[in-house]
Amino acid sequence: MIEEWRKANGLSKTAFCKVCKISLDTYNKILHDDWRFRVSALFKIEKVTKIRVYQMMSPLSKEKFAIACEKQVKRKKRTTK
Repeated sequence: MIEEWRKANGLSKTAFCKVCKISLDTYNKILHDDWRFRVSALFKIEKVTKIRVYQMMSPLSKEKFAIACEKQVKRKKRTTK
């Protein structure tokens, strides 16, 4: 869905990443369902594209998203103690 939006708006991957303020590496991870990136990147994409985060993902991705969020919350709690 993100890729379709990018192409429909005539943006290269590099230009899209610049507009969304994410790295090309992060974008490629999102496209390939590799969840080793900060969840905040999805919200940056959402802000630009107006595509809701839950609409960007397949059912399997939604499960991975929930796990990634939990991990980031746990990390944040450890660093703020």
